[in-house]
Amino acid sequence: MFCVLLATLLLNGAASLPHHTLGTEPISVHPETLRLVDEHFREVNFHGMNVVVKQFPWIPDMDHFNVATSFSTKDMETFQELGFNAIRLGTMWAGLEPERNEYNMTYLEALRDLVTKAEGFGIYSLLDMHQDVMSSKFCGEGFPPWAAVPANDSLFPWPMTPVYNTTDGIPSWEECAMQSWSSYYFTQATGSAFQNLYDNNFGLRDSWASFWKTVATGFANSGAAVLGYELMNEPWAGDAVANISLMIPGVADRVNLQNTWDVGAQAIRSVDASHAVFFEGVTWDWVGVGFTDVPGGAEWRNKSVLSYHFYQPPDFSMDVQFAARVDDMKRLQCGGFMTEAWLYDWAILDKCDEVVQSWLLWIYKPFYGTEPWSGSIWNANGTLRMDYVSILSRTYAKIVAGTTVVQTFNNVTHSYLLVFRGDNRVTSNTTRIYFNEAVHYPNGFNVVVTTSHGPEASWTHSAHNHIEVQHSLSAIQGNSTVTITVESL
Repeated sequence: MFCVLLATLLLNGAASLPHHTLGTEPISVHPETLRLVDEHFREVNFHGMNVVVKQFPWIPDMDHFNVATSFSTKDMETFQELGFNAIRLGTMWAGLEPERNEYNMTYLEALRDLVTKAEGFGIYSLLDMHQDVMSSKFCGEGFPPWAAVPANDSLFPWPMTPVYNTTDGIPSWEECAMQSWSSYYFTQATGSAFQNLYDNNFGLRDSWASFWKTVATGFANSGAAVLGYELMNEPWAGDAVANISLMIPGVADRVNLQNTWDVGAQAIRSVDASHAVFFEGVTWDWVGVGFTDVPGGAEWRNKSVLSYHFYQPPDFSMDVQFAARVDDMKRLQCGGFMTEAWLYDWAILDKCDEVVQSWLLWIYKPFYGTEPWSGSIWNANGTLRMDYVSILSRTYAKIVAGTTVVQTFNNVTHSYLLVFRGDNRVTSNTTRIYFNEAVHYPNGFNVVVTTSHGPEASWTHSAHNHIEVQHSLSAIQGNSTVTITVESL
């Protein structure tokens, strides 16, 4: 039954759905709770997926829906129906600056069009300079080939053999398939090329900063549509072949990344001081990142967000990893955001609720070929995989007019609980909760709202799949709380 209802809603389009917007101002970091907040100091939570195209044209098909490469109107309607309100959008250096100092402004305009259209569906974009193994020169992607400059004597993929293409420097797909993609990080060519970037050899770090300045110039006036700028996806440590100590957790963050992130953040903030800068350590910072401060220093803590990923393996216990990230945020006094985890790693969603962290899963579609990937929410025939939808489309608070104490969703009983306390900084008394009526509440639902000091709160079924709770700001000052439950009938 709920499959039919969901399909009907999607066919009817977005007209019946709420075009929820955060407001006009970009998100910030609360100075005490370190949660992401809107212009009214209400907490904001984001659920969504990565939209990253790793090859030309470096951007998804916006005009026609398909199960492999599009992020079209139908995709955005689907996101809206399922409660997904954010994407991590691949903002590719190779797409913007294919030749040094020659910017493809058509690509930047296409990104702007996608971000603007997505905002109309209540979807907010994190602009991610995505890379994996840097460049096609090293069987990866992200950096334009001209910016991937290895040491002069590097023969790729030494110390692995045999040596690949020595004609134009771009290995073939067949050659790249001879080893696992991640193994290419351990080649001298890849490591030395990253080190050249970090050391600004050949002016490469300056060029990277100019890339970010160009992007930020294009999005400076985008308001809440853009969550922020993620400086680099999964940065490599540097030349670990020459300096093996870079592989010790935390060392590369201090030695190579921190100064580089300072340079990138400065370039962005020279034209856009309103949007957050997202920054990431190496992927094996299991016990804590090595940074001593946020990019740009303490004055930018309210506009700095630690981006992190969780994949098991290679990561350790979920409890250990998240405890480390929470400690990182407290030490650095910045926000946090899980910007990658497997789309089908469903246990992590409960953990994110527990520690009040937003999430963006990997990956919405493969963004190449014609078939959906094995972990996609789409079947090959263009229908949704309801086994995935039933897990990923969770009841949660998009906006909380206070400080979350606890938020839980039971995917079996569909029971939802939110408890939050007052915050004197909050200037809007509206809390907005998403719940999937067709999937989790097909026979109806019951909402109960209580406050710890009097009955000064009420709720309305404000729009399809959304509840809004209003309370008197004076009713929950101090230690007073609001409790909201949603139960399936």
